[in-house]
Amino acid sequence: MKIQGQQSGRFRRGFSLIELIGVLAILAILIGLLLPKMFDAISQAQLTTAVSIILGIKNTTMSYYGQYGRFGDANGNVITSTNDPAALNWGTQVLLKAGYLENPVRTPIASSAVVRLRPVLAANTAPTAANSAYNIDGFDPLLNDAQDGRWVVEVFLTDVAVEQAEELNLRIDRQPVTLDADGDEQGRVKLIPKPGVCDVLVYIAHR
Repeated sequence: MKIQGQQSGRFRRGFSLIELIGVLAILAILIGLLLPKMFDAISQAQLTTAVSIILGIKNTTMSYYGQYGRFGDANGNVITSTNDPAALNWGTQVLLKAGYLENPVRTPIASSAVVRLRPVLAANTAPTAANSAYNIDGFDPLLNDAQDGRWVVEVFLTDVAVEQAEELNLRIDRQPVTLDADGDEQGRVKLIPKPGVCDVLVYIAHR
């Protein structure tokens, strides 16, 4: 009976300081290993959502064009000015108001997302961060493939993390890119570098 009492007493005692330190060290190592994977999984999920939203915008854009044969205002009328609110925020002022979208355009990777119309440029225009020229196929050096129309429809994303912008470019253009001071102006995705982040332009359509 005495021996059993000593054993039960020994099992009832708490952890020693050394044992607690060991447990905490193991937990710290596990957290250090798991956190990056968790953050990466969250980032990948956000990118998947962003790509899905962009594809949804393309589908609704083509539905609008199928109905009116142009990219115009909420009633299908021609937009004549680039300063028209319908051109500056085509997603909200047209697609949302006309019922093509159920909610305002938002993505989890950007601080803001705007669908807008910009004027079509000549074929020999070099794509830049400031213009609406797009080297859509990514093959012709500095040539605009978004031509022979009235408007270019694009999504403008602001303040996207560099890593997510590069991954978005890879998912849409299927071409890896490493962002530098000059950004990336080829393909359907144009990256515009800013301190610590970048803005992103995504080609949707032109007609």
